[in-house]
Amino acid sequence: MCCQDDHYGGYFLLGGHKLDRWNDIQRMLATFWERYSSTYGYSPDFPKQTLPIYLHGDEGRGQCKRPLMVISWQSAIAWASPNDVNSKKSFVYIYHVLLWYL
Repeated sequence: MCCQDDHYGGYFLLGGHKLDRWNDIQRMLATFWERYSSTYGYSPDFPKQTLPIYLHGDEGRGQCKRPLMVISWQSAIAWASPNDVNSKKSFVYIYHVLLWYL
């Protein structure tokens, strides 16, 4: 797992922080859930210890046209900075690729 890796130590899941900066991680998570709850009206029971993730599932086709469930996930807090948005970076990249091909 990413959080057990000595080199990265949770870097990609914890907003660019490693596990040795646990106090900074807890502040970041508390801020995230405070902002989230002001928008959506929901906050987890333990906001300083709850990692927000995006989860997407879709059905596809495997070999011999057999149905296949594909599930993908990513951290909701970008590893670049807690103020960046992972989905926004992906959209901008796709937009630029489409412009290049058109």
